[in-house]
Amino acid sequence: MTEAFIAAIFMGLAGSGHCLGMCGGIAAAIGQQSSVMRVLSFNVSRLLSYALIALILGGGIELLSTEFKHIIPLLRILAGLLLIAMGLYMLDWWRGLLALETLGGRLWHHIQPLTSQLMGKRSVFSTFLMGLLWGFLPCGLVYSALAWAVSHSADSSAAILMIGFGIGTLPSILGTSLAGQTIRSFLQQRLTRNFIAYSMMLFGLWTLAMPVMKLLKMH
Repeated sequence: MTEAFIAAIFMGLAGSGHCLGMCGGIAAAIGQQSSVMRVLSFNVSRLLSYALIALILGGGIELLSTEFKHIIPLLRILAGLLLIAMGLYMLDWWRGLLALETLGGRLWHHIQPLTSQLMGKRSVFSTFLMGLLWGFLPCGLVYSALAWAVSHSADSSAAILMIGFGIGTLPSILGTSLAGQTIRSFLQQRLTRNFIAYSMMLFGLWTLAMPVMKLLKMH
């Protein structure tokens, strides 16, 4: 579990460039007009929303796995494919993940007006609620992490892995400090992004290998 948690952190860190594009605007807006407590509140609740989604999905997968024994290996294959797709996206070679984000956008279409209402409020609680809702923002990186976390452990451990993933995204979202800006600058360098993208695709291939071999043995 410790190795998986570290891997989840690195997955979030690896996708920091994508995080900047998806969440950088809202994070910057909150940072400019808010207290430290509001910034922390937003990010803590964002991580909690990832954990909550993982709990819901993990619980559903755990129930289904009693009836469909192949579901966990298939989900792990999906996770591997999504990780490879994320690497290709980061290299700007293939943007198929945008189609997945478009599907998630249907749910976000109903949530987004609520975040707009909360954005105008100054209380820590309203920012906390906004962070909870922001976790549902359609994002291929989050989908990849969720599929990986749930396929790795379809129980409460999946929620812990998603918190680790969220921790990995913090340097890019909390990039208002000197250290944060340094990390962001490093992650946005082309050589760094390419290295991360190739590493993510290799991790995706490794994720694919075990369930494929398991399914082959079953047959």
